[in-house]
Amino acid sequence: MGRQLTTAEERLLLNRIRKGDIEALELLFISHRQRVFVDAYLRLKDPAAAWSVTTEIYSWLWEDKPGLFPFASIKLMLQEEVKKRTIAQP
Repeated sequence: MGRQLTTAEERLLLNRIRKGDIEALELLFISHRQRVFVDAYLRLKDPAAAWSVTTEIYSWLWEDKPGLFPFASIKLMLQEEVKKRTIAQP
């Protein structure tokens, strides 16, 4: 698991991602992927579906950069995305 980022580091990463910095997205992925995957897995009980949700969330982060602004906590944002995307799963 990647090291835990400080709030300031998370905000910097979000700013970098909004500006199109793919390395910032990679750092965010490394830091939070395990937590996102486990959260999705606990909800879905299917590792393939959990991985699909995980990668879908990071694709969304990259594609919807302007929509990242209102989030103060990456951890909470990722938890909300997992919840939204797993509720719709069969």
